[in-house]
Amino acid sequence: MTNMHERQQAFESKFARDEDFKFKVTARRNKLFGFWVAEQLNLPPDAAEKYAKELVMVDMTAPGDDDLLDKVEDDMKKHHKPIPRTTLIAKLEAYFNDAREQMMDVM
Repeated sequence: MTNMHERQQAFESKFARDEDFKFKVTARRNKLFGFWVAEQLNLPPDAAEKYAKELVMVDMTAPGDDDLLDKVEDDMKKHHKPIPRTTLIAKLEAYFNDAREQMMDVM
C-alpha cells in the first residue's frame, strides 16, 4: 500500500511541477510577444515594458489565447497597423518555443 501511495504522490508532484513550468513558459511567451507587438506599435521602451506586462495579465483572465489575440488585434487596428491573426498565432508559437528554451536554461 505504501508503494502505491508513494507513486501517487510522485505523480501528483510531477503534475504540479509540469503545470508550474507551463505557467511560467506561457507568461514568458506572452511577455516576449508583448515586446514584439510594442515594437510593431512603435512604443517607447517604458511603454513597451508596461504593454508586455499587460499582455501577461490579460492572458490570465480566461483560458486559451483568444483574449490575448483579441486585445492585440484591437490594439493593432487602433494604431492602423493590422496584422493577420494567423501571423499573430505564428508569433505566439515561435515565442512559446523561445520561452521554453529560456526556461529550460534557467532550470
